[in-house]
Amino acid sequence: MPDTPASVALIVNPESGAGSDPDVIAGLLREYGVEVTLFAPDEAGAAAASGADRIAVASGDGALGLAAAAASRVGVPLAVIPVGTANDFARGQGLPAGPHSAARLAALGTMLRALDLAWIGQPGATGVRGREPPAGIRERPFVNAASAGLASLAGEAATDMKRVLGPVAYFAGALWSGLSGRPIGCSVTADGVQAFEGKAWQVTVAGTGSFGAGSQLEVADARDGLLDVAVLEAGSRIRLVGYAYGLRTRRLTGQAGVRHVPAELVELELERATTLNVDGELIPAGPTIEFHVEREAFRLVVPDQAGADSPS
Repeated sequence: MPDTPASVALIVNPESGAGSDPDVIAGLLREYGVEVTLFAPDEAGAAAASGADRIAVASGDGALGLAAAAASRVGVPLAVIPVGTANDFARGQGLPAGPHSAARLAALGTMLRALDLAWIGQPGATGVRGREPPAGIRERPFVNAASAGLASLAGEAATDMKRVLGPVAYFAGALWSGLSGRPIGCSVTADGVQAFEGKAWQVTVAGTGSFGAGSQLEVADARDGLLDVAVLEAGSRIRLVGYAYGLRTRRLTGQAGVRHVPAELVELELERATTLNVDGELIPAGPTIEFHVEREAFRLVVPDQAGADSPS
């Protein structure tokens, strides 16, 4: 593969927010002399099959898992142009925030970082990696985090407010969920060993651990071949303030009432089917959900100073 790509398969979600016009983003890439073919968010498989030297995705966090899986499938680098509301993945990986700078990196960047890819599915799932999943969950990739409990309630509230409040909607949604949410009954099994059973405010299974417009599960490492599970045990609602502060200051897992366990395989049993918040997308799932991880599944294009592994 050449140091810089001659062709880019560009996946654009035009609903992500301001600056997500497909033609505008394609034009930014073409300024650097690359051939660009446009694809919709549900065409990640077609983007992978296009034969392009690189896949670029202009979207919020929700479409990144599918794009990463597509890039992994054909062994080409993935470039991210963040045009969503929160852009937690881009922030966590040190990627440029502006579309012009991000497009320049997507077209000219040569440094790559190998990252794990997390997968969520239901027992007996027969989904095919690199292809778009059917409605609901059979097998779905994600990069940041999947959560049940308060995070789902917060996501529902934030969805209704994002167009008006922007990133502040995530704070408002979290506040609403903390005031109105109730604990969920669940059981967590990590690599075959039961890690928790009882009531919890929230269960999060993390890849990068970035979510919620700036929250971070500090122990998560998307390069160690492990998922990180954090269970916020049910208890005083006042304690939620400390949990929220811990997520913002990278000091959550040391708090009382927080169970953390790393694992390659995770099974989450819920008392009933529910909605999960998966990279900011609300997905119906349950009551039994499985998670696994592929170590160093895809290579992300990163700035030279961002701790890359190697040139492309």
